[in-house]
Amino acid sequence: MRKILWIEDEGKIELIQYKTPLVRGGYSVDIASNATEAVQFLREKEYDALIFDLIIPCGDEFETEEYYVGLELLRRLIKNEIKDVRKKYNPARIMVFTVINAPDVEEEIRELGVKTILGKRLNELSDLKNCVDELLKEKE
Repeated sequence: MRKILWIEDEGKIELIQYKTPLVRGGYSVDIASNATEAVQFLREKEYDALIFDLIIPCGDEFETEEYYVGLELLRRLIKNEIKDVRKKYNPARIMVFTVINAPDVEEEIRELGVKTILGKRLNELSDLKNCVDELLKEKE
């Protein structure tokens, strides 16, 4: 079973409808509701793909002055600045799923090597699953 870590502060409430097609499609999905939880998951398990929201809380231990906490977490993960993460993640296996639509932010995400950026206002719930399927076709 392929494992996904979804870093999303609304993942347990409002966006749960997006998780359902993933689970039905055979994925195991862990949800971290803040940056601290995400780091804990990344230290405990290895994932096949990651889904990032950019607007998440820090939690108890993750510290940043960055407004987009998820973007800072993404930066640190890709640059290997988080201690004891169980594996190095290929940016091609990372998706950003957010309401932020700022060209400078999108440019930075792409410079980090992340190719897939989706807006939360998808027409079909299956769009997210289809994008995850495509992410997992990427080589490690």
